[in-house]
Amino acid sequence: MIGSLIFPVLADKYGRRKFTYLGIYLSLIAYLLMLIFPSIPTAYFGIFLLGITFNNKNFISYTHLVELMGKRASLVTGILFCFDSCVFIFSPIIVLYLTKNTNVYLYMGIFMSVLAGILVHCFYFPESMKFNLSKKKYDAALHDLSFILRMNRVSEGQQ
Repeated sequence: MIGSLIFPVLADKYGRRKFTYLGIYLSLIAYLLMLIFPSIPTAYFGIFLLGITFNNKNFISYTHLVELMGKRASLVTGILFCFDSCVFIFSPIIVLYLTKNTNVYLYMGIFMSVLAGILVHCFYFPESMKFNLSKKKYDAALHDLSFILRMNRVSEGQQ
């Protein structure tokens, strides 16, 4: 809860892209720690790390994605939120009908974190305009803005 007050401000100061990467890597570390070292203290520490990544994901990365995607943002973020919420829907079903092994959730988390990391590294992921402009990185802001306009198929007449 405290992280939701701190991390968005820090992301605006140091860059949203860095905090998006941080969220992906921290979640991967948390899942691996809980899988490799199964104990109550490790589980609490892993849940603490996942709590940090929750703030990065919901208050920084999704907001950044909305800025990046333009008109398509509602569809894309809706799909991501739905996918993210499916964990709570399918978890009881998996435990009741498929397996009692809760490590399945850790494997699913590792898979999603690795997939997110691959996608973020394979495609150009621009920094936020607010960060670039506040740091007087005008060339980077212009480059990222032209990328966003091209990605959203905005013609010069519509700019």
